[in-house]
Amino acid sequence: MALKNPWKSERLIFEDLKLQELEEVQELYESSSNISRWNGREPDIEYINQCYFKGDLPPGGKKENYKIQTIKTNEESNNLIGMLSIYHGYPRSDITYIAFMCVGNKYKKQGYGQEIINQLIIELTRLEYKEIRINVALKNWSALRFWIKLGFDKINGIFGDEDYSDRTYSNIELTRLL
Repeated sequence: MALKNPWKSERLIFEDLKLQELEEVQELYESSSNISRWNGREPDIEYINQCYFKGDLPPGGKKENYKIQTIKTNEESNNLIGMLSIYHGYPRSDITYIAFMCVGNKYKKQGYGQEIINQLIIELTRLEYKEIRINVALKNWSALRFWIKLGFDKINGIFGDEDYSDRTYSNIELTRLL
């Protein structure tokens, strides 16, 4: 049970990433992400390439359950505004895990993030999934606010360093029931 290709929301089109889009999506990933502020590492310069060819898989995961999609405006300009990376069936078959989602900097604060997740919820409900999970850096306050506002309000666990400092990092796994 995977998301179809393509699927749409009111203003957006979601399509499986194409080989010729790898460089553009990698640039979007690197420019829209402040990963180093939240986990102490620089963005992986091979992340999108790895996602396309191997997937961003959980322990024991299979590539056929993984999907990486571009998010574009459904206007004539068809601008790339973001990307979505998800795994269907982890840690149970009725759960979808958001591995990564980003919206380009010039498209933030326009309601696209909420539109993406609200439509994703509709699509996954149609596919009879029971919950969605995401792992969020505890230092990423804007992302925590975003996900909690969208109903990701059940905490499954906190992972990472135990003590707080400028050089320690932890993540929280949030769930939204469908």
